[in-house]
Order: sequence, then structure tokens, then C-alpha cells
Amino acid sequence: MRGLIAPVATELGAVAKLTEGRRGPSFNHFKSLSESLQAFSWLFYTGPNCGLAAPSQFVADCWGSAEFYSTKIMMEFKGKEEAQVQWAKTFKELMAVKLGAYVSRHFPQGLKWKAGGVSLQEAIARAASGGPRGPPPPPPPGPPPPVLSVNDLQKQGKSKAASSGGSDMSALMNDLKKGEAITAGLKKVTADMKTKNRTDNTSVVVLEEKKKPPAASAGGPRFPKGEARVELEMERKCKVTHNQLDTCHKTGVMFGDVIASCEVVNCANLQLQCTARVPTLAAAGGDFQLVTAKCSELNVVVTSANMEDEPLELPVPEQFISSFSADGKLVTNTAAYSGA
Repeated sequence: MRGLIAPVATELGAVAKLTEGRRGPSFNHFKSLSESLQAFSWLFYTGPNCGLAAPSQFVADCWGSAEFYSTKIMMEFKGKEEAQVQWAKTFKELMAVKLGAYVSRHFPQGLKWKAGGVSLQEAIARAASGGPRGPPPPPPPGPPPPVLSVNDLQKQGKSKAASSGGSDMSALMNDLKKGEAITAGLKKVTADMKTKNRTDNTSVVVLEEKKKPPAASAGGPRFPKGEARVELEMERKCKVTHNQLDTCHKTGVMFGDVIASCEVVNCANLQLQCTARVPTLAAAGGDFQLVTAKCSELNVVVTSANMEDEPLELPVPEQFISSFSADGKLVTNTAAYSGA
């Protein structure tokens, strides 16, 4: 295989030598040729582990290296010598478009070898000696059909009509001559067969009567008039992004993890209980009590009615001191440090 492609490699080396030495006026031309003609090295591709990219990708990569010099040619001779610009465009179409499409269509995985064929040396020897090159060409086609005259065409049309549709047309004319008797063989449609009288295809939708919920038993829970109780329970444990309660009265809410915050606005007699974690708890208006357990780094920020004043941040104690008093009671106080 290398001996067969050796002439190609020799010519590629000769083109590469043109770019050596001092740069002449045609340096960009020679450099564009040298870089792009390396694309013919796809003939050496033998598989994924041969060190070369796939043939179509290899051709595209080689033109990517040559395109830099081709662009310089078009910029140098634009508006001066259109022949040079046209040469660069034509060479790009030849190498990047046509050669890439040819290799991608016919040799996507490299050269193909016929299974059970002759060796490469024998094939080269046959080609050099003028050996068998394949089956002979097919014989020439026969003479064209004779030209028919107008009379011949009319005769052929009449004969085809008589042979194909003559009997059908005569049967149709005989049926039309019967008049009203032609419908005697049709089946009579009775009243129950009509669509409007059929009961199985009715479009009326019958709605089931809604059943009223059973009344609460005597021993069941009762609520005073004017008050409502709503219980929401999520069987699947998940985190909630944000909780917001607006204008709720006599309400109790228990929740788990909250990603952002829990906000309470215009509520009265409201109880909130967090069983997991909540970063921020905001309450607007009214008095409230804060009960904490197993909490750390908890601060309460209080804003004043005057928006110009800075909010006041109050820390919630985390450490406590418990001791017995003189009367034997356990007294717990917040731990205080002087900072000294």
C-alpha cells in the first residue's frame, strides 16, 4: 500500500519545499497549497487507532489550516486582481466542499477492500498489463417503435374502449331503462333503523345524582357557628419554598423544612410551629410570643413605624443558668457575660 501511494507522498513533499527559504510574492499561494494538499493523506487511514482522524474530518482539519493563507490572498488582491481572488475561492470549493463531500460519501471509514479479492500487487500488475477489467458493455438498444398515423391511433382507441368498457356501459344503459323499478332490489329502511330513532347512539349525557355527605354523628366533633376548621396534611415529605399566611384568624399551622421564609400578615390568634428548619420568620402587626427549642444563632429584627429609622436586631439567648433558690425552687436565668 505504501508503494502504491508513494508518488502522492513525493508530490506532497515537493509542494512543501516551495514554502521553505525566503518568502516570495507567492508565499501565501504555496502555503495554502501545501497545507490543503495534506488532505490527501487520508489514503493512509486504516482505522481508529492509526493516528489519523476519520477521512472526512481529516480533510476538514487540513483545510482549516490552509484557510488562513487563502483569506490573506483574498484580502491582499481584493479590488486589485480579481483573478487571484477567484483562484482562492475556486480552490476552497475544490478542497473544502467537493473533496470533503466525495470522501464523506464514498470512503467514510477509509479505503475499502473487496473480500476474497486478489492481492494488491496482482491488481496493479493486471492494470499495467491491460488484463481483464470487467464485463463487456451491454448491447445497444433496439430500434424505436414505428410512428403511428392519426387513423391508426383512432382505431387503437376504439378497440380498447370496446374491449374494456363496452359491456359495463351496456349494462348501465339497461339499468337506466328500468326507471323506478331499479330500486326494487334495495332493502327497505324501517323506522327503528333510522339514526334519530335509535337509543343506543343518543348524545344525551346522563349525570349521576350527587350524593349528599352523611350528617355528623352525635358523638362526632362539633364546631360553633361562624367558625371553620381546615386540616391539610401532606403524606409525602418535601421542602416548601415559601409559606405566607394573610388575614388568618384562630389558625394553627405546623410545617417542616422551608427553603426561603415564612411570612405572616394581618393575622390574629395565629400559632405557628416549625418542626424542622426555617431561615426567616416574618410577622407584620400585632403582639406575638416566640417559643424556641434546640435553636442557635436566632435573632429577632424589629422595625419601627418610621421607615427612616434603622431596624433593631435582638439576639435570642442560647445559654441558660439554672440554680436552686433558698426555698428549694429551681430558677433558670439567661447567661450574661461582661466581656471582660
